[in-house]
Amino acid sequence: YNNRIKKTVLMLMILCASVWTAGAAGEKKLTVERIGQIVCYGENSFRVNAPEAGKITITVSTDTSVYRTIEAEVAAGKNTIEWDGLGFNQERFYAMTYHIDASLDGESGKNYRTRFDSPIERCTQAMTMALSSSDTIYLDHPKEWFLECKVILSGTLVIEMIPEGGEEITYTFRRPVQAGRINRLTFAAIVRTAQVDPGRYTMRIYEMSSPRYFKEISVAAEAKKPETPKVSVTGKIMPEEGDGDDVIWEMMMQPAVVVDIKNTNHQVVYEQPDESSGSLGTLHGQTQALCVLEIMDNWARIEAWNHEEGEKITGWVPLEKLKVEYPRTEYGLLISKKAQTMTVFREGKPIDTILICTGRMEKNQLYQETAAGSFLTGEHRVDYSTNGKKYDFVIQYDGGNLIHQIPYAFGEGKKDFTEGQALLGTKASHACVRLQAEPSAGEGINAYWIWTHIPYHTRVIIMDDPDERIAEKQMINGTYTGKHETQDALPEETDIQEENTANPDEGDADDEAGNGIASDSKNISPGTDTVVMTFGGDAVLGGREWYYRRDDSLMAYVDQYGMGYPFSGLQDYFSTDDLTSVNLECVLKADGSGEKTDKEWRFRGLPEYTGILTAGSVELVNIANNHTIDYGEAGYQATIQAIDGVVAWCGRNHPVAVDVKGHLIGFGGCRETTYRQNPEVIERDIQILKDMGCEFIVYQCHWGTEYDPHFNALQQTMAHACVRAGANLVIGHHPHVVQGMDYIGDVPVIYSLGNLCFGGTIDLDQRGFEAILVRAEITFGEGKPETSVRIIPIWTSSKAAEGINDFCPVPAEGIDAVRIRYYVQRDSGVKVPK
Repeated sequence: YNNRIKKTVLMLMILCASVWTAGAAGEKKLTVERIGQIVCYGENSFRVNAPEAGKITITVSTDTSVYRTIEAEVAAGKNTIEWDGLGFNQERFYAMTYHIDASLDGESGKNYRTRFDSPIERCTQAMTMALSSSDTIYLDHPKEWFLECKVILSGTLVIEMIPEGGEEITYTFRRPVQAGRINRLTFAAIVRTAQVDPGRYTMRIYEMSSPRYFKEISVAAEAKKPETPKVSVTGKIMPEEGDGDDVIWEMMMQPAVVVDIKNTNHQVVYEQPDESSGSLGTLHGQTQALCVLEIMDNWARIEAWNHEEGEKITGWVPLEKLKVEYPRTEYGLLISKKAQTMTVFREGKPIDTILICTGRMEKNQLYQETAAGSFLTGEHRVDYSTNGKKYDFVIQYDGGNLIHQIPYAFGEGKKDFTEGQALLGTKASHACVRLQAEPSAGEGINAYWIWTHIPYHTRVIIMDDPDERIAEKQMINGTYTGKHETQDALPEETDIQEENTANPDEGDADDEAGNGIASDSKNISPGTDTVVMTFGGDAVLGGREWYYRRDDSLMAYVDQYGMGYPFSGLQDYFSTDDLTSVNLECVLKADGSGEKTDKEWRFRGLPEYTGILTAGSVELVNIANNHTIDYGEAGYQATIQAIDGVVAWCGRNHPVAVDVKGHLIGFGGCRETTYRQNPEVIERDIQILKDMGCEFIVYQCHWGTEYDPHFNALQQTMAHACVRAGANLVIGHHPHVVQGMDYIGDVPVIYSLGNLCFGGTIDLDQRGFEAILVRAEITFGEGKPETSVRIIPIWTSSKAAEGINDFCPVPAEGIDAVRIRYYVQRDSGVKVPK
């Protein structure tokens, strides 16, 4: 009995100690909980128990997007933080479950974190948007002025008119409004039989049951509408590259000559002032501004961009079809197709710039090109869905073309912006202008802000990108002649001529211009301040597990011929440059434990196969790809352990700087899936390399669709992100076949090198045998380094002609070299350099 008492006492003592410890530990923890349900447009609270005083940040997010950040100073102990249940810029939440993350920076310097998930399902009544058609109401034309507004639930809209400078409400009107639509109320419908005196008013607008969410609009009520001005010669209506803000704003504020037909109808532009003459194209009505060059009798010669293919045309339209409209004076929007940005002007000054995505013409769909020109915004529209994607915050501006938020996938409790966000910064839409969903780093402007602030008839100027647009059309039509005059155009596939590329020292006239390499030592390159680098594609230095038992595997060839065998056929290139880089697309691990059998293809080589790299004169590998994870984290770490100290490497969270002939060159890399999860990864890696002091930055992207001979819009988006961040050269791999190349500014982008030494598949098909190397020559001088590249066609096997993969890549010669080069050229926006 006594022993039982002793045991009980001992257990109580342990329990008390546990409770005391938990309590002590609890005192050092941050706890955050919601009080009741979270209601959009409601009064919500978080209860915060802070271990010490400091600044707390509460973030509401999903796996793909951040929707709201709340910051507050808190005292030690219990605190209450109020929240309106809304996202950035007072945007309502989509009904689903969100992550609530809290981070407290305590006064002691310690950081505390906690997270919980919470649904947001309810939304109370509120007015979300109210914008007027004009700053002036003409009382003798009350049906011309209108108010656009949207409410959460059907209800009653209250419009109060207060004389400017006063406080007393002179007029109050209540009108029914419906949910799920843009309500458009003319002034005539608002006042009905009431008489409003001329004067300047502040118009306060809100839904009757929710007056806290109101909008105030300043309007002038004038007794009589002045005469409409006659159409006359306009002078320039478009700024030029390099024009200052004052010039741009002046053009935004000048009257617009538009075609007076329905905004989705088309006006023919004639070759001559005669309706029987030929058509140069068509224009949209009401919102597309025209540059009037001259008036002749009943005709106007105008200049504008047609909507069929975004091409600039000069021709004639009947004068009777034209009228003058005035733009709004508070805001203006400047869109750059080249930079893929929208700059928001307010009262003459740019206040913020956000990322966009404009249209890209496609074969038989040239109209998908976003036309340049000067426009006025039209009506606001409701959201719409198509092809499993939803498009919110819609404003019409050019016929059926719209400004709206990037698309997102929806349903089953998700709202996924991943794909839409990844395409920001490139031409990939179907003529519309897509806007970023997340607030900018500047003024916090996003698509929702644009939708709630930019009123009817705001000026939109879209700057053309003529070189890229013309090149796109020529590539689609097969008539591309190129922008870089470094060589003659490659022949069509039906007229291929043989060439000799076996010896890199023999070359052609381009070599005499400094593009050839005549070095015979790894440390000797042409010029005293020139670095030469060679890039190869997917190198699987191993194979599948059962390949170890086959006598025709890469492992068997290495056992028979040694470590120097796989790259022996490319030593004329690999051993005569200053650095060679390949994409190491396998795990290097001593055994097969940890193999991820849920993946269809898994590749493993032995740790000692790093000897293939050193014997092959390879100095750097990229391991940011989808096969260095084939054996889990242990396999990834084994690979790093094998290569670390043997060759330089870049990969996941590991940009690296390499000293090459006294120049610090940076290398980074990421997978497409990593970029989709976090589009900032490229900018982050490149900024690290900049901070290291790198003079030149190479970024490698593992992207694209396997076996697709054409690069896609997401690859372009990532390439633009690389260049914007500061990359000097962009190298791509993963598709296993060659793709095209391009220049973004003066930065070469090679979308896919194809395979190199591919032990992952013993039986390659024709496409798997055809690949390229890229030879980059960087000249360092006083200014920015200059880069020239050469494309070198190769076979991934010396027995490719026999259909045998012997894992020994060699230069392609004659007709084979020309054909591989042609495959690169047909997918390129520039002439492919030899």
